[in-house]
Amino acid sequence: LVDADPNNNLTDFFLREETVEALEERNLFTVLVGESRLDESIRIIDNLFILPATPDLAGAHLELSNDPSSMIRFRKNLEIFCETNKIDFVIFD
Repeated sequence: LVDADPNNNLTDFFLREETVEALEERNLFTVLVGESRLDESIRIIDNLFILPATPDLAGAHLELSNDPSSMIRFRKNLEIFCETNKIDFVIFD
């Protein structure tokens, strides 16, 4: 599950026990801008792999406009992660 919504409802539902600091340190936005690695940012809850979001994601278009290859890198890293962990499909919220 990839929480790609800055309202981060998916994150709130599955990761409500996690601290705000931990979420802000490793999430979809930090992965996209290269501040954290995908494999370190995904949490596993009840056999679900969850990449959380924070409200910072709302400003991603500003950061990512300077690096158009970030989405290509994200897709490649996600494909490798899924293959390594035998994940059949990814759901984006």
